[in-house]
Amino acid sequence: MMLTAHAKERWAERFQYLDPVKEWNESTPSGRKSRKRIAKLCKAHRSCSTGVFKGFYYRLSRNQVVFVCVPGEKIVTVFEYTP
Repeated sequence: MMLTAHAKERWAERFQYLDPVKEWNESTPSGRKSRKRIAKLCKAHRSCSTGVFKGFYYRLSRNQVVFVCVPGEKIVTVFEYTP
């Protein structure tokens, strides 16, 4: 797991009380329903919600943290999942 500079900034703004390594280790790939909800929250990455891989994927932690990732476990950004 590697956080980009942008992801580190967003983590500090939104989840300073959580441990990023623990959240990553407890996260799972998002399912079909959650991907559709995430796409509404993250309009810039809406293409990820289709069945075709576009270079990004989502992981969702138990504390409702969404990780937007690229292959190689590189985290591009993070935000809160609000169903």
